[in-house]
Amino acid sequence: MRWRGELLDGDKVIDSVDSYFSLREVGKLRINGEVVLMLNGKPVYHHGPLGQGFWPDGLYTHASDEAPEFDIQKTKDMGCNMTRKHIKIECARFPTVLA
Repeated sequence: MRWRGELLDGDKVIDSVDSYFSLREVGKLRINGEVVLMLNGKPVYHHGPLGQGFWPDGLYTHASDEAPEFDIQKTKDMGCNMTRKHIKIECARFPTVLA
């Protein structure tokens, strides 16, 4: 839902702000014996790769802070809506890149 607030001085708008608000409903449903994740009451098909955290130029540590961002953007560009993370300990820099 979009929202706009205005500060008026008589009929004159002297300041304004645009914002939005949204809620999502997450749940599960059994369809033909299979449990399916639901988002806003609709089934969501998960499509994405397994992120193993291997970097050809740095083995298990990405060579730059831009590398994880590049991977995430390319995954989205390929039409994926998720990435499964392989079980491994990420380097300490990883969380700050995604923040």
